[in-house]
Amino acid sequence: MEKYYELYHVYENENQDDVIKFIGIFHSPKEAWLVIKSLRNKPGFKQYSQKCFWVCKTYIDMIDGEDGFVFV
Repeated sequence: MEKYYELYHVYENENQDDVIKFIGIFHSPKEAWLVIKSLRNKPGFKQYSQKCFWVCKTYIDMIDGEDGFVFV
């Protein structure tokens, strides 16, 4: 199964709402981390912890939620 890596920047604003910024899709986690290194000291990103960057592994042609979902 082919995989790729999505890069997000996620933080909580003053209203305690999550602010999620999609940054890009990469072939490897190394590529995503190189982008994090280039962004982490730029305006808008530097005021937040590096932990706000999320790298998520995702698979192509995989269905998630086939059985539906529930609210908790």
